[in-house]
Amino acid sequence: MREVQEMTVKLVDTIATIGGSRLEAGTWLRGGRSVKTDSSDSDTDSCQATAALTVLAKLLVTLLDIVYQS
Repeated sequence: MREVQEMTVKLVDTIATIGGSRLEAGTWLRGGRSVKTDSSDSDTDSCQATAALTVLAKLLVTLLDIVYQS
């Protein structure tokens, strides 16, 4: 079970890294973030980052609940 928990942490960290690599920094007070849309970047990168964040947002609670059996 410990191995599954460690793998889950790595998976969540990787997904967050992929998504976070495409975020613009907001101001500290606003805390807002948005997906970068530089013209030099490909649309595929932005789509993949958005998809990664969407998967993380939709499934994280359920995934952690199952893995840690809370």
